[in-house]
Amino acid sequence: MYTVEKIEDKIVILEDRKTNKLIDVKIDNLPKNIKEGDIINNLSGKYIIDKKETNKIKNNIRNKFNLLKK
Repeated sequence: MYTVEKIEDKIVILEDRKTNKLIDVKIDNLPKNIKEGDIINNLSGKYIIDKKETNKIKNNIRNKFNLLKK
């Protein structure tokens, strides 16, 4: 499982969520609608956006931010 850290031209930087290791992947090898912050999985060499996990992480961050504002 990876987090899309940064999109630069034709290269996307992914962070392995277990090891925190960064890898570069050509944007052509990823889904067309990929965005920074998305959680993706590599299934047999094909990257797929994990929408459920992406929403879970984003909601968790939003909730933490809202707690800080109080």
